[in-house]
Amino acid sequence: MEYRIQEGRFELPEGLHDQTVNVFTATPSGPSPFNVVITRARANADLSLAEHVTRELDAMRGALVGFEHLWRRPWEVDGRPAEIAAARVGTGEDAMDQRQVFTLHDGRALTFTASARGTFSAEQLDAINALFGSLRFA
Repeated sequence: MEYRIQEGRFELPEGLHDQTVNVFTATPSGPSPFNVVITRARANADLSLAEHVTRELDAMRGALVGFEHLWRRPWEVDGRPAEIAAARVGTGEDAMDQRQVFTLHDGRALTFTASARGTFSAEQLDAINALFGSLRFA
């Protein structure tokens, strides 16, 4: 299968699966007060989107210190079903706001996670909505 990345393309040998991670930050190096991470994993064909999201949130609750799920609601990505969730992660000065959009596409589970130190600013929330709203599947 031909696989494309921003820098080029190559043949992906059979048996290898795309579980890449993209990270976008507000600063070119060092800790960023705001970032977006896109993760990909093989989707479990036996799980609905809602079941997948529940499983992911449960995993975060068990793995992340100070994880607090705030809300979750239906969303849409390029006309396809998705869910968006909000959380706080960490404690004290290390606490972060997070928004996550979960969707299933072409046998993959995609998760878009935006994080900010402290509380999201209005500008950061606008950037998140613009980014998530502009995604178009190839």
